[in-house]
Amino acid sequence: MVTLADLLDQHGSHAQPFYTSEERMQDTLTVVPSFARNFLAMPCRPFFEMTRGTTLVLNPHSAVSKMFLPGEVGQLLDGAATLTPRVLEKDTQVLVGAPANIPPGMTEVLTAIFAAHPEVDEATLGWKVTPRESGSVDESYLLEIRGATTARVAVSDELGRALTAFSIATPIDVLFTPQHGDPFLNKLAPFYRRRRGLFRRH
Repeated sequence: MVTLADLLDQHGSHAQPFYTSEERMQDTLTVVPSFARNFLAMPCRPFFEMTRGTTLVLNPHSAVSKMFLPGEVGQLLDGAATLTPRVLEKDTQVLVGAPANIPPGMTEVLTAIFAAHPEVDEATLGWKVTPRESGSVDESYLLEIRGATTARVAVSDELGRALTAFSIATPIDVLFTPQHGDPFLNKLAPFYRRRRGLFRRH
């Protein structure tokens, strides 16, 4: 039997922290010196199973953290995951560039998905930094997908499942751009581009 120490989030609700390394746990101990110092290392799936129904937060006091709501954890365990739409309510400054590191196997997995869907013409992976009013920043990967207007519906299920494996340490935002629209990541080279012949076969 194990009792896991939890934290209070910004809304006063309990959240169960977990970490990608001892260094990220030290971030919490720096901010909350009284927090439990003992830790237990285990694979992610058993941890999700034993905490099912709980709000989880990965690396809560790191510059890059991610919250997992109970429904999201359930989707991961049950093999279902969907992309969650997000609408910016006001003009937001966003800085983009090339990612310094790409998770091993990520572009290969995504290429296989896109190659099976003719609605997708090309895909580019970037790095997005959004400054906060507090002076800190939100950082995430930005995956831009260009193609037909039906691309979002066509790839969302497979893409959602695939990205869960690569977004545990760092969030991944997805941007769908119309086939003839201007690419948002226009200064970066796509990692995937569909080849079309005379009769639009790839």
